[in-house]
Amino acid sequence: MTTTQIEYFLITAECENIQTASEKLYVSRQAISKQIKAIETELGVELFERSTKRGVTLTDAGKMLYECWAELYPKHKDALRQIEQFKKRKTHTIIVGLENTQIKNQVIDLFQSYMQLHSDVVFEYKIDSPERIVKQFEDETIDIAILLSLSLKDVNKCQHLVMKHHIDRPVIAMSKKHPLADKITSLQDLKNETFILIDASFSKAVVERQKKDFEANRFKPNNIKMVSNLHELLVALSLNQGVAFIHEMLLDEVKDKVKTFPIITDAGNESYDTLILWKQAKHEALAKEIIKIYEKQT
Repeated sequence: MTTTQIEYFLITAECENIQTASEKLYVSRQAISKQIKAIETELGVELFERSTKRGVTLTDAGKMLYECWAELYPKHKDALRQIEQFKKRKTHTIIVGLENTQIKNQVIDLFQSYMQLHSDVVFEYKIDSPERIVKQFEDETIDIAILLSLSLKDVNKCQHLVMKHHIDRPVIAMSKKHPLADKITSLQDLKNETFILIDASFSKAVVERQKKDFEANRFKPNNIKMVSNLHELLVALSLNQGVAFIHEMLLDEVKDKVKTFPIITDAGNESYDTLILWKQAKHEALAKEIIKIYEKQT
């Protein structure tokens, strides 16, 4: 059944006369009769009672069909009109680089909120390790980057705004199913446990931070399991494949599956920011609006 057939049926029902309907639609009487007959054949019912004067009235089946199509057809036409307008509308794509950490999901939600206000903008996301995102940003293969300040050697060299300020603490994290989950009192209790660490292929900055955390606590793990990114670390933790010495903020995705124990270090809690960075002046207004959206949502 086609939209043309539906339109012919509706107009004929409203005019109650095939001749009048043909004049309104600028088609022949034969064309209308043929299409209505096709609908009746497909449905297996008569839709009109026909008189010798080409007057027509709806049958009970026709009335039922008319009530349904009279409501739906205008919406269908409006949808087609909107699609045509969408196809003609000019859009431009902005490439956003995101660290493959816990910040990415919240950030994507922010950019989705922006698109609801600006239908001419489309975002394409590149999710990777912090160091690769920094490299792509420097090479200008991405337009905007969302990074933790820990990932940048010199924040002041970049045009940026602070999206969120973090004060974080290092903790020992392990599955709630771990046999020591209710017994641990210090790092030394874990000297024979397997520690899950992220390797340098993900981020040298993260590796350096892991090293500093261990040194600050005068602790060196005997058994190590290396993973290539934060997601793998969190999965391994939740599956009880080892323990981790990690900053608490990074555990958001699995916080209901792990137990944490704060560790006091000489350095104390660590302070850093989630930043939105851009290079081209035209993206500054976008960055500022993303910040405003974030502030309204928090």
